[in-house]
Amino acid sequence: MIVALDYDDTYTHNPTAWNAAGKALKENGYTILGVTLRNRYQPVCEDYESQCDAVIYCAGLAKDDTVSNYRYIVTGK
Repeated sequence: MIVALDYDDTYTHNPTAWNAAGKALKENGYTILGVTLRNRYQPVCEDYESQCDAVIYCAGLAKDDTVSNYRYIVTGK
């Protein structure tokens, strides 16, 4: 199972809670994708990067389209 985790105003709102949630998810076999509207020149914190199996920088583009380009299936539209 794959979980997408936004950075600004989601992870940054309460990093401690998200780190605990991420640890529990990973212990149960989940993959965590960091998905942010930032571009690669707007870095995210190291804790977020280490929490995620991969970080996808959408550079202001629609997240669902950008993630789909990485061959992940986006559901819940």
